[in-house]
Amino acid sequence: MAAEVTVGVCAMFKDEADYIEEWLAFHILQGVGRFILYDNNSSDDTCQRATSFAKHVDLQIVHWPNSADGFYRTQLLAYCDGARRLAGLVDYVAFIDLDEFVFATDYRPLGQVLANFPADVAAVAVNQRVFGSAAQSSSTGDLVTSRFTMAAPADHSEGHWFKTIARPDRIVEFDSSHSVVLNAGVYVLSDGRRLPPRTEHMGQSSIIAEGALRLHHYILKSRQEYELKKLKSSDQYLRDRHKDANFDLCDMSINAVCDDRLKPLAARIYEMMRRARTEGM
Repeated sequence: MAAEVTVGVCAMFKDEADYIEEWLAFHILQGVGRFILYDNNSSDDTCQRATSFAKHVDLQIVHWPNSADGFYRTQLLAYCDGARRLAGLVDYVAFIDLDEFVFATDYRPLGQVLANFPADVAAVAVNQRVFGSAAQSSSTGDLVTSRFTMAAPADHSEGHWFKTIARPDRIVEFDSSHSVVLNAGVYVLSDGRRLPPRTEHMGQSSIIAEGALRLHHYILKSRQEYELKKLKSSDQYLRDRHKDANFDLCDMSINAVCDDRLKPLAARIYEMMRRARTEGM
């Protein structure tokens, strides 16, 4: 068996106080050892809540204001900076959002799974499964990974979108918030096949792979939470994505099948959150 590799996560956030603790606890339990988080002008206590985990994991928060070129460019610049800072510190970095959860299909630590990819693999594209509102109109305060268990079918068009886990020293740049340009090595799907050529969008693959890694994307949450997400949008790019019609249209098609595979992790997530709150004080 190959030796376990080290794994980091890079993300940008704004006003995610209700979600940051679950998200950090979940990924620590998946074996992530280092986080670099870019604070995009938060006005709540997301940073303070995140910092409470510093005794359990290497965590760095960087203030990251909007670029003059808008939110999309701001995120790409943050990812580039994160790749530069993490090069030499971890073997792989997952570039994801706060509503995305990456894990191994067989629940092993991510580092064990990534170690089994061939040595020439420099980036892994992990196709997403998107989750709907499950007919919830408002937040109950429970974990996102427990509340939302209705998802799109495996062949849904949203599944062509992926996020990337890559060797940071192999990244030249990000050609989208989903994908990278490499200076060497192979870009593969989560099942080990080479990522096929992409024509419509650099962050989409023509194949929806179900391999060793999974990505759950809680794209909507409840209607109330979706509305609050709209209020945080300071950029036209985000406002266009969060229109009411988008919620209705998307929710109609992605509450199709039950996927509750993360629900059994709830007790461990809550325990990690409790420890961070207690020991981080």
